Amino acid sequence: MRLSLTLALVALAACKTETATAPAEYTSATDLLLPAEVARALTARGGAQVSGSTHFVLTPNKPEGLLGAQDITTTTELVLDGQGHYDLKEENDHDGGRWVYFNGEEIAVKMRYGKLIKRTARGAEPNEILAQALGQPWAALELLFTRAAFTEGTGADGSKTISLTLAPTGVPAPLQAQREGLAAWRKTAEATKLQGKLSYLPATGAMPATLVAADISGEFTAKVQTAGTTHDVFGKIEIHFQTQNLGKAEVHEMPEEAEIAWTKQRTVLEERALLGNSPSAKANITP
Repeated sequence: MRLSLTLALVALAACKTETATAPAEYTSATDLLLPAEVARALTARGGAQVSGSTHFVLTPNKPEGLLGAQDITTTTELVLDGQGHYDLKEENDHDGGRWVYFNGEEIAVKMRYGKLIKRTARGAEPNEILAQALGQPWAALELLFTRAAFTEGTGADGSKTISLTLAPTGVPAPLQAQREGLAAWRKTAEATKLQGKLSYLPATGAMPATLVAADISGEFTAKVQTAGTTHDVFGKIEIHFQTQNLGKAEVHEMPEEAEIAWTKQRTVLEERALLGNSPSAKANITP
């Protein structure tokens, strides 16, 4: 399971506590954890080695009509450099894992027990995969945000921290970039337990605020709709996120085992089918 924050935190007083309903805290926490922003900030600071894990449990109160309990653990090891190149290794105890290598021109992907296949990178695909790899803290916040309270502080090493605790009540504005489609049920999640801590480097004139560590755990209830029926579910999530070698990580060269993707030559009939109602297809002319 692959479970999705430009920052004003530096202007806030240390050790100030707010619930998730406070606009300044709401914007700051989400901006810090948005996967695309985590990727942008780490790249701007020269890259890093990132280790992450997500343990996710979802149990229906009544199993009728659902697949039953889900208990999934995903681990991530990422090396990212200052040019946005990366090595990514993910392991999932349900559907296997993947190794993705991106060097700016080519991307190579290997699913568990498969071959490492390389090809030209396509559009935003490398950035989307990178955001997925850095999405553990966002996945937790997405499910626990409705009852989150944030406390500003300073770590022993001088970094800034945010502690997360369960607020008595909370009805915040809609969280940015919430899931749609099959994952839309996440909008209904209501936290019942929450604890966590984020560590980050504050923004400077040249650098964005940068998440360097996160530990978040909590429990929640939610509603899932299937075949027109609403089901009550109980969930747990625990995530860990840690960076090392900030600004010093080095991505290796494309592995020699990577094979070039083979693309077969289309037949005339296949080309016509792809062209559909174009004039050449209608005129029975070979493209």
